[in-house]
Amino acid sequence: TYHDLDPALRREVAERLLVQARRQWYLGHKQLAIGVTRNWQHDPANNHRWFRLRGLAAALLVIADEPFIEASYLMQEMTKEMAFIMKWYPHEADCHEGSGYQRFGFRSLLDAVTMSD
Repeated sequence: TYHDLDPALRREVAERLLVQARRQWYLGHKQLAIGVTRNWQHDPANNHRWFRLRGLAAALLVIADEPFIEASYLMQEMTKEMAFIMKWYPHEADCHEGSGYQRFGFRSLLDAVTMSD
């Protein structure tokens, strides 16, 4: 639906999505939030990291081709993050939290990778 928006509203939405993507990347994945460290930031197999990656992909990929949005750095970093997570994802889909945990969080990882592709 983003691409069907009126051009003025589309620009406003794109700018807000860029702010959201920056917050997710810098304050979350890059751990730049003051005084905040979360366990998911150090674990590539944590569903919280996957949820955030899905949110980053959803916010960033829809606006990445807009001529007034500079998203190349975030796109590169998101691509690296996806590669890192997929590198650590076990081929047999095993998890330190058990199969229920994987089933719970896997949809976010699948969505992020599918959007990226």
